[in-house]
Amino acid sequence: MRSSSLIVGVVFLIIGVAGLFIYFPNYQSLSSTLGQIGRAVDPQLQQNYNQVLMYVIGSAAAILIGLALLIYGAASRPKTSK
Repeated sequence: MRSSSLIVGVVFLIIGVAGLFIYFPNYQSLSSTLGQIGRAVDPQLQQNYNQVLMYVIGSAAAILIGLALLIYGAASRPKTSK
């Protein structure tokens, strides 16, 4: 169980960090002052902002899950064969 949780934790971390690298710049531009004005005028920009925001939140959640699995895998004792 220890090695599998470590591997899954690393995979979740990689997915989360990749998602943040991909979607966070779009989130920053859409949440800026000019982006907020654009979202108020164009409903398509508001829809894009909501979608990007969900991707950023999902990526952050994947990072937190990955960290939790890494901590669990590092702290758990390996199985002993009898």
